[in-house]
Amino acid sequence: TDSSNTWALDFADIDLSASDSTTYLHTLSGAVDKSTNALYITYVDNTGVANTSEVEAWKYTTSWVQLTDPWPNTTDAASIIIDASIGIDQNSGGLYVAYIRAPSTAGTHNVYYTQSSDDGTTWRSEKQINSATGDWRGISIPSSADKLIYSVWFDGTNDDLIGNRVAFLTSLSDSIALDDTVAKQATLSRSLSDSIELTDAVATQA
Repeated sequence: TDSSNTWALDFADIDLSASDSTTYLHTLSGAVDKSTNALYITYVDNTGVANTSEVEAWKYTTSWVQLTDPWPNTTDAASIIIDASIGIDQNSGGLYVAYIRAPSTAGTHNVYYTQSSDDGTTWRSEKQINSATGDWRGISIPSSADKLIYSVWFDGTNDDLIGNRVAFLTSLSDSIALDDTVAKQATLSRSLSDSIELTDAVATQA
């Protein structure tokens, strides 16, 4: 909190009811919105426990505020959540949370993501980004991005890293450039059409 690189003696308790895991260790993730300096975190409560594990999210500006759970434990009666990671679209401020979820049995994990465009009040339906189940662990996405959000996770069976795209991000300047390109193509097409019609008219008169 100061230039002496010291830390406050009193730490703020965010969630005293969150249960830890000795099997799955990488279950806490954070991201800072560069335009607002707001801090967002996500973590898994009851990691690896069927029906009770869930993905939770919080935001800090001047105090901690709990957001709607990206994956609440009331979603179904069987799922096991292994890990989660949060990232911010710096163009729109949208939140992305990627997580590893098994339908009921550990070791048959899939990778999903969800997105919120209202600061964590609501979350869209999850989308799967892996192609086959496995003993996936330790998922991570960029904490901040303006072009691409890419997810990487660990294969616990083969000691390998696997990754896939979560989302392409579009800025206002990209949209304007695309609109300009479309407009130029339309103008070119119209000009070519006008030229053909004029040529036909001259040929007919001749």
